[in-house]
Amino acid sequence: MELQQLRYFKAVADAGKIAAAAQSLYISPPALSATISRLEKELDTKLFTRTNNRIVLNKQGEMLLDYVNQVLGLLNRAEADLKQSVQQEKEHIQVAVTFSNLWVGLICAFSLEHPEITLSYTTLKLSQLSDPAIWERSQFLLAEQEDVPAAFAAQSAPLIEDDRPVLVVHPSHPLAKKHSVQMADIAGQTLVLPVFDQSLHRMTCQLLDSAGIAHDSAMECSYMVRRSMVMQNRAVSFSTVNSSKYEEPSFCYIPIEGVGSKWSHRLFWSKNRVLSKEERLFFDFATDYFEDTRA
Repeated sequence: MELQQLRYFKAVADAGKIAAAAQSLYISPPALSATISRLEKELDTKLFTRTNNRIVLNKQGEMLLDYVNQVLGLLNRAEADLKQSVQQEKEHIQVAVTFSNLWVGLICAFSLEHPEITLSYTTLKLSQLSDPAIWERSQFLLAEQEDVPAAFAAQSAPLIEDDRPVLVVHPSHPLAKKHSVQMADIAGQTLVLPVFDQSLHRMTCQLLDSAGIAHDSAMECSYMVRRSMVMQNRAVSFSTVNSSKYEEPSFCYIPIEGVGSKWSHRLFWSKNRVLSKEERLFFDFATDYFEDTRA
């Protein structure tokens, strides 16, 4: 018996029809019938009872199907275990971020260039940065420098040193025609803000507070809801120059002039940590990736 014969046998048993089984296997019905006939000849027993419309397992066929299910199940488990074993041998880097959209390009580019390293990330609330156990779960933190508490025991390196705010509007919004806006242009607009305790929420609220623009009644929600609100032209939102590169391309991202806000995003790692070869590789890749933003 060959493994292919057993797979074909199971397909016919499950489908109950040669034509349907052949279609699922992407072979012709005559070729499948010939394979089943060879299997029956090899075992010296019939495995199916044939009727006009269906082909049904007989007693011997049911007995064989039980063994085939066990064999194929073991093979599937072996394949899964082997894949898991290979995956576990890959080096793994866990990164925490406070502003997820900003780092999409970096994470995708690193994963494509270094498939031998598994890179995963999780988004943290600002309040979570007071927990020193962050370094038990992540090797690196990507954050705006003011996100990080002064007592945060970490080393850091600059990635993006001059990120600036932009207003996010629908292309048909009246402000979309402007090359830049002032904070006075934003006063009176319906605002939709990031969720509280997120990096962009802090940055946006500081921007509005410095301009004396009230935002107590502004809706605070996830990126997908903010995107939907702007897409329906029901509100305006905020982002940064660098983050907008990885957001909805159909929106208009308008620089906000006349404000002192500029943000520095950095790569942090534990003060006591000696970087492994793979971690050093990520460090070098990240700093090189954003080199143009520090020129």
